[in-house]
Formats: sequence, C-alpha cells, structure tokens
Amino acid sequence: QTEVMEKGVAFASPRYNEVVLTDRDFTTRLVIGRRGGGPGDLSAPQSVRATQNGIAILEGGNQRVSFWTWNGEFLHSVRVGSTSKTFEVDAENHVFSPSNQPTTYVLETADSNVSRSWGERIESTDASRPSSFFFDMVALAPDGTLFVFDNRLRLIVRVPRDGDAQQAFGLPASIEATIESEIARTDESFTEMGMRGHTAALRAFRMTDDGKLFIRTIGDGPFAMIVNPADMSCTALTLPADSSARAAVKGAYSMMIADSTLYVASAVGHVLEFALAQ
Repeated sequence: QTEVMEKGVAFASPRYNEVVLTDRDFTTRLVIGRRGGGPGDLSAPQSVRATQNGIAILEGGNQRVSFWTWNGEFLHSVRVGSTSKTFEVDAENHVFSPSNQPTTYVLETADSNVSRSWGERIESTDASRPSSFFFDMVALAPDGTLFVFDNRLRLIVRVPRDGDAQQAFGLPASIEATIESEIARTDESFTEMGMRGHTAALRAFRMTDDGKLFIRTIGDGPFAMIVNPADMSCTALTLPADSSARAAVKGAYSMMIADSTLYVASAVGHVLEFALAQ
C-alpha cells in the first residue's frame, strides 16, 4: 500500500520485498529491501504508515511491523499475531492490527512487544458466513478513535480505547448491494472449481485527513466511497472520464487520499495522482 507523508511517498511492494521512498514529486530517493527474517530484513511488505520519526512497515512474511527512519535506517520491530494486510500506528508507536482471536477485534502491541487484545467481537448467527478474520481491517482517526471493518459481518465497528460503549454500523445499502453481487459471483467460481473461498469485501479502509473513512469496495459501481462515521452518510467518488484515469483506478494495487488528492499506486511501483470530483 501507499502512504503519503509530509516528506514524501512510501510504496510497499510485496512482489519485490521492498519499500520505495520518493519525494513528493515521486522522484525515487531510497529503496529499502533485503529479503529475510533478521533485523533490517523485509519479507512481503504489505503496507506502510507514517510515524513520528519515519515509517513503519507491516511485513506479511515475518508477521511483524518494522520501524525505520525516513533515511532508511532500521530502528526496531514488534511482532503482530495477525496475518492482516492493514495496521495503524499512534504517536507512541503502539501498533494496532486486526485480532485473529475469536472474541476480540484489535491487537495492540507496544515497543516492548507487550501486547493486549481488546474490543468485543460481535457474534454471528449466520452459519453461511465463514468464521475467518483474515480480511478484517483497522483505521485510526486523527482523534485516536479506532475503527474496525468486520469482514465476516460486513460491519464498521467503532472500538473505543477509553471505556466508552462500542458501536457498530452496517455498510450503506449501495455498497452492500455491490459487495453481495461480487461475492456471489466469486463464490460461484470457487464452487465450480470444487473449492470454498473467503472473499475480502473491501480493498481499502483508511482514514482521510479530516476523519472520514475512505472505502474501496469490490465489484462494479463507484470506485470508492467516503463515509462520515458521525452519521454514516456516504459520498461516492468519481474521476474525470478520460481513459488514463479509469485504467489506472481499475488496475490499482492501492489507493489513498491526502490533501484532497487521490493517489493511485500500480503493482510495479508507479504512483499517479488525480484531483477528485464528488
């Protein structure tokens, strides 16, 4: 995934086991990448987040988050027990990732590798939905509020850190209909091959600078949505009708919004930016 920061842009490429750091004009300034499992190595980097001193990288292969300076100096790493592709880091370098426990939503890990699992997972009465937590996602709001996307139940869950009541919201009907259609199509394909698959309902679940949720769904329809957690109002995002923008979005490896701009990253490390039309 891509992370846009004040000093530049970081792009994680699990295919090449590297993270590319560029200036804001996308001029490559540094490539972090040495395949392995030791300190300073990378294995299948999935996503990147900005920190107070540089960047943090989630490594799917090593199941850890490693911390680096913006100049590419390795600092330390912490283990995470989840195989998710998303995580968040707060100002104290606490790492938040989706829990792989059947009763909780969030795994919080501190610098010392001390962790705790919290957030009461909502039970499902629908036996047709598999009890897989692999595709859950987390998003950290500017005020410190944590949101989890429950992929199994397709719920947005506000998971408070201060003892307040937990809240859950269903996806807007327009998004749910698109997801249901695509999952049905995917399940049919798996069934034809004699397999049973677990489908991720969302491709992106991130916070924008102003505390809104940026959601990229599967299936047809608008390429992404902005959801206001305060009232769950939903705004569809569109792009100019030129073919280059549409082609870039369709084949995007990851997307994010920063400074009212949509950043689209391809699987080969190209990052494009587009002005948004709402």
